[in-house]
Amino acid sequence: MTTRRRRTTALLAAPVLLLAAAGCGADLEDRDPARTLVDLTFTDSSVPPDYHRSWQLDLDAEATVATVTDYEEVAHEDSVGTDPVAWQDFLDVLPDLVAAAEDADGDPDDCAGGTTLVVSVYDAEPGQVNRAQADEVSETTVGSCGGGDVIDRVLTAATPLAAPTELPAVARTWP
Repeated sequence: MTTRRRRTTALLAAPVLLLAAAGCGADLEDRDPARTLVDLTFTDSSVPPDYHRSWQLDLDAEATVATVTDYEEVAHEDSVGTDPVAWQDFLDVLPDLVAAAEDADGDPDDCAGGTTLVVSVYDAEPGQVNRAQADEVSETTVGSCGGGDVIDRVLTAATPLAAPTELPAVARTWP
């Protein structure tokens, strides 16, 4: 490829990259509740199995599924229908929560043994619940070292969805 051709390719690609980057944050705004899947995955700190409670909360317009583990064993699992008002309320605050998680102080990788929360957002066809077939819109990890208040904000926002599964009581890590 000649120098001139490389420059032309680079100049043509630059606006595309800028548009793609500019659209990332906007992908979380005004999400269609029927097309949105959200997973909250909490990894507990390194403590003995009797005290360890990691969990995952899978949310979509149809169902809220909670799974709590103590390293290897499933300690609690429940699935309930998703309240449409609570789901919309959560989607309304989701962009701010993800932005706060992205801006949180501290690198989760530097928080050895601490807790982390991963917030994953997917776009899927209505009724599709398989995350592997959905398009990932956003995935953000926040650690308790510098991001504990953000984790609390996400969990507080998710409480109306999670409470019917008894996750907040079983997880032992809910604010």
